[in-house]
Amino acid sequence: MLHKRPVRDGSRPWRNRYLPLETRLWGRVEKRDGGCWPFIGKRTRAGYGQIKAFGKATFAHRVAYVLVKGPIPDGLVVMHACDNPPCCNPDHLSVGTYSDNAVDARNKGRLRPVCGEDAYQAKLTAEQVAAIRNDSRPSRHVAADYGIAKSTVRSIRQKRAWKHVDAGPEPKRQVLHFNDEQVLEIRMRTAAGESSVAIGRELGVHRRYIRDVARGKVYKHVGGPIQPTRSYIRVKARTQQPAPSPSGKGGGES
Repeated sequence: MLHKRPVRDGSRPWRNRYLPLETRLWGRVEKRDGGCWPFIGKRTRAGYGQIKAFGKATFAHRVAYVLVKGPIPDGLVVMHACDNPPCCNPDHLSVGTYSDNAVDARNKGRLRPVCGEDAYQAKLTAEQVAAIRNDSRPSRHVAADYGIAKSTVRSIRQKRAWKHVDAGPEPKRQVLHFNDEQVLEIRMRTAAGESSVAIGRELGVHRRYIRDVARGKVYKHVGGPIQPTRSYIRVKARTQQPAPSPSGKGGGES
């Protein structure tokens, strides 16, 4: 099937790709007195004009800035003072960094933080988050009811997730601070054979933390007897075993 060649009647001369870039750009810009100059050609979904320039598809407002004010330095973007994406008025255009553009958008209210139920991947609602924080059951049971992970339940209860929902009790954050005398006492007691479970119950901490103190994983600046780890004990026992004596194939001793 043969395609008909487009008719060039001269009504849109800027469509000719062999024309200068200035002619192709300004022929698609509607210049208005004292206002924005909207680009009436092809636009992106965000509303920015798009034109073939510099060997690739380029935003029309960037091309307008280059033609009027000069090249754009590396690492900078062209910002709109009018907040109108298709505008190509050089008086409304200026250059800045990505941070400047983000700050300008936030100050003008164009950046709205998406969180909570507005997020597309959200699986919970604010009411469900409040119910999770007030639920005293273990995390695995709550996670199974809502179809989420246990880590998500812990993050919600500790208010590391869904911070904007001000519901539920305050998270319990236990900060352990042992002084040097207590650390030395713990290491002496574990070296004497006392179990970390009994010491943890007495001090109100988990046995794993007592083991970390006894093995020197925490409070490394404090001296005292350091309890070796199980892997160190296995390696040391393996190295202390006598090497097997070589024996020949012919039999025993003569």
